[in-house]
Amino acid sequence: MEIHRDIYKFVPEKKTAIALGRFDGVHVGHMTLLNKAVEFARENDFLSVCFSFREETYPGAETRGVLTTEKEKLDLIRDAGIDVTLHPAFAPPLTEITHDKFLHGYLINQWKAGMIIAGYDFKFGKNREGDTDFLRKEGEKRGVKVEIVRPVTSEGEIVKATIIRGLLRDGLLDKANRLLGRGYSVTVKQVPGRRLGSRIGFPTLNFHWPEGKVPLKYGVYAVRVRSFALRDDPSEKIKPSANGVANFGLRPTVDEGKRTVPVLEVHILDPGKMIDLIAEPPSPDTDFTVEFVSFMRNEQRFETLDSLKSAIDEDVKKAREIMAIRV
Repeated sequence: MEIHRDIYKFVPEKKTAIALGRFDGVHVGHMTLLNKAVEFARENDFLSVCFSFREETYPGAETRGVLTTEKEKLDLIRDAGIDVTLHPAFAPPLTEITHDKFLHGYLINQWKAGMIIAGYDFKFGKNREGDTDFLRKEGEKRGVKVEIVRPVTSEGEIVKATIIRGLLRDGLLDKANRLLGRGYSVTVKQVPGRRLGSRIGFPTLNFHWPEGKVPLKYGVYAVRVRSFALRDDPSEKIKPSANGVANFGLRPTVDEGKRTVPVLEVHILDPGKMIDLIAEPPSPDTDFTVEFVSFMRNEQRFETLDSLKSAIDEDVKKAREIMAIRV
């Protein structure tokens, strides 16, 4: 997939099917738009294109948080089959372009849109003056097919990134995952730990939570871990996976209230699979994706390490039971 952050230089050689939206989280509603663009492009020998501003550059993003980092978002869009993603920052001079100029000057004239797909509540252009009615009307004049996707619902509720953020913070992971259409995940790099887990029989992979990404409720989770390690062939990504149990939070038992930044620690249930996953020392070329499958319990402070060890024993048993039915 081609990625263009300088969108002014993108001039395709053939017509395009363009999906428009924010795509934070790339949830089931977003996937409907992307799938329509890919399908139409394949049927008509077009390029499939996604236009989406970088979420972290929107006003208020630092407070609101993002469901997907830039890398995570682009990886998910790539996996959907999109050929090209236009991914600029939400900043002038682009944000000063009128809706009329954006549609006619860029979407249709420069990017050769023959098909435009947008959500029911899509707004665009300076002061958000462009809407779906404008897209339909002007598209018809220019001979451009426009499809406006109706709200996607789950259990009677419209799927929105705002709702998913709240569910994750409240520990309602199962419902959040249904709206996402997959397990909420984080892509991170391994960092050295203090090996406290190894001392009590539960070695862990240790990760920092990405700055600006929506955090989970502090607690213990059943997880699935994949590593993406560049080996002998730089073009080949090895993707082993393993089930695990993770703690996300401030580690109150061992850090005694001194920690202010949450950490993610993952214990792999099958020790043999650790060999495929880890690099010693941690390699800067290895990304790990931790998928959160089920919320098990809140993070707790234990009076002794023996009490902590007993609790982890129970967590491991429960995680095995969960992962046995979550293939």
